[in-house]
Amino acid sequence: MKDISFLVAIVCIVPILVLVALVETSLPCQPSPIASFDPEGVEGTWYGTNIYWPNLTMEFWQDYANTFTLHPNGNMTWQFDLRWSFTNVSECTGWSRELVPDPNFNGKYDWFLNGSHYDSLYFAFTDYNDLTFTYQMAPESDWVRMLTVFSRTPWNTKTILTKYVLIRYFCVTAEDVAAHLWNVTHENPCIA
Repeated sequence: MKDISFLVAIVCIVPILVLVALVETSLPCQPSPIASFDPEGVEGTWYGTNIYWPNLTMEFWQDYANTFTLHPNGNMTWQFDLRWSFTNVSECTGWSRELVPDPNFNGKYDWFLNGSHYDSLYFAFTDYNDLTFTYQMAPESDWVRMLTVFSRTPWNTKTILTKYVLIRYFCVTAEDVAAHLWNVTHENPCIA
């Protein structure tokens, strides 16, 4: 009798667990606000080591560095420096964005283009020393369009950890990660 009860329990419970797992992975992930965020801790230069961006061919990005500068009013300047590399062509470029903190979401900064809220940068995780995960979302969107892993040193690639985070916390499929996750090379930095 115990064997039949056990078999009935497996036949009834396993499909429910599978259904729950399928439902959970089919929903868009909404990462939670970072529990504690100290903007002073992320000040300075960080090197992009891994980038997930499904709408861009990221293998062209090299020597990608970001500098965050905190201002007394709480805003930050976000300075990008990178090298675009194409067949037989390599070009350095740089630009900056003014980031405004969102008082309702810890670790979220909005940036504006021509007076309109264009995008938001979220600090998903940081240890302030050598690892920071950021992601970007457009206003009124639940779609994470870009995730970047930063390190204080340019050669500290975190590919396995990044794949895990994308799949587990951002609901990205393994196939999508394989197609759109790039390691950023730092072989010929642009002169600032």
